[in-house]
Amino acid sequence: MRKIYPCLLCLLSVFFFTISCEQEPIEITDNSIEDASLKERKKFMKEASLLMGRVLVDRSVRDEVLSKMEEVDIYDELTSFSYLLSVEKSLKKSEVKHLRTGKASFAKGESLFRAKLINEVSANLSKYSYIASKLESRNIDLNPISSKSDKEDFGEGLAQLMANEDPQILYPYEKKL
Repeated sequence: MRKIYPCLLCLLSVFFFTISCEQEPIEITDNSIEDASLKERKKFMKEASLLMGRVLVDRSVRDEVLSKMEEVDIYDELTSFSYLLSVEKSLKKSEVKHLRTGKASFAKGESLFRAKLINEVSANLSKYSYIASKLESRNIDLNPISSKSDKEDFGEGLAQLMANEDPQILYPYEKKL
């Protein structure tokens, strides 16, 4: 009887093994569309990272961004481009609340971050070729900004582009004094 149990266990395990194996062929899907959008996303994120590095070099801009992070994030480390650029798209609940109630620190005046971002992109379009191509596809004039209305149009187009891509800024390394 003791010899039967191991044999029975072996037979049962072989039986369950053969039943559990699927006989259906594996389908291979075409990911070329996903790959193209992923490549575009990577290009945007690379240029946005370079842009943020150039913009945040200025201490006053960095202080403004950090103060905005303190307004909306409980850890004072994360905020969206949409919030920083005052665009009501892809916002977190706390960001929406601050924008709609006028509690946002930049709601009362010109944002240093927004101005520096616009100046950096307009002055160095060749460094941000993907962003420039996206702005051009939105019929935004990329010629040098000559008037206040041109600057506002360019700034609004850039803000909408950045908000559509939905990047977030994570800045956990600033020492809290």
